[in-house]
Amino acid sequence: ITCRDWSSDVCSSDLGTIFTDNPPEGARKWMPCWDRPSDKAAWELIASVQAPAILASNGLPVGEPLVNGDTVTYHWKSDYPIATYLITLSARNIFLSKVSWYQRSEDPSDTLPVMLFYRNNDNLALIDSIIGPMTDFFASLFGHYPFEKIGFATLNTLFPWGGMENQSMVHLRPNGFADEDLIAHEHSHQWFGDLVTCGTWADIWLNEGFGTYCQKLWVEHSDGDSLYRVAMNEIASQYLAGNPGWPVYQPEWALHTPGAGALYNVAITYNKAACVLYMLRYVMGDVAFFNRSEEHTSELQSRQVI
Repeated sequence: ITCRDWSSDVCSSDLGTIFTDNPPEGARKWMPCWDRPSDKAAWELIASVQAPAILASNGLPVGEPLVNGDTVTYHWKSDYPIATYLITLSARNIFLSKVSWYQRSEDPSDTLPVMLFYRNNDNLALIDSIIGPMTDFFASLFGHYPFEKIGFATLNTLFPWGGMENQSMVHLRPNGFADEDLIAHEHSHQWFGDLVTCGTWADIWLNEGFGTYCQKLWVEHSDGDSLYRVAMNEIASQYLAGNPGWPVYQPEWALHTPGAGALYNVAITYNKAACVLYMLRYVMGDVAFFNRSEEHTSELQSRQVI
């Protein structure tokens, strides 16, 4: 399949770059699937590109790429079911790759590959320094990292979002590796959005509300309570200034998917939803909200920088 055969809202290509971008229901335009968030499918991809392009996808590579003249064939497979809108591939002629290892704090004998696919002008210093501590932090709140690899790739300017939380293979805008808030948002989606996926698009506020609130939980953890509350006030103000006047939950979206502008409305789906979770935390208290013991909650609080 060549890029020109694919729908323009699913595949983008320029100067040797190709990627898929599915949400909310673009996956069925390039592969046969039941394209609803409640369905999770097995995924295995065998795809060929022209050398020297590198191709990345969900899951892990199976063996080494096969080279046949100027053609390179990649084989990717995930052992974890994936909601179809979170299945992806990306390839680039000048794609650089780097593999490091994340060591689980709860089990130092267990390691996961961290695979970064990037452009030659990307600076990896930030993500290299924070991805381990950030994974430890979210794991301490929500359980161990749930997939077989931690993966990120930066795309070109045709990518329409800041980031997309494809399962084990996050896509970021150009220079996205330098954006700590963006990394925190997309990485936290591996728990909320990917491991736990919305049943229908009426529930999308849970995905994006948790992603946005987790950005601020990372601020609380790394920078302290005062800056965390400043950050929450900022998104509350953005919600109030941009409120289009509908609730976070729209029952009709369970049957009829709206346009992306409504579904991913920043004021409602992201900011208001995060503020709801912020308030819920303090109504319930940390022990109930995070489903942790008093001792564990005290330990987390003691690690916060004030």
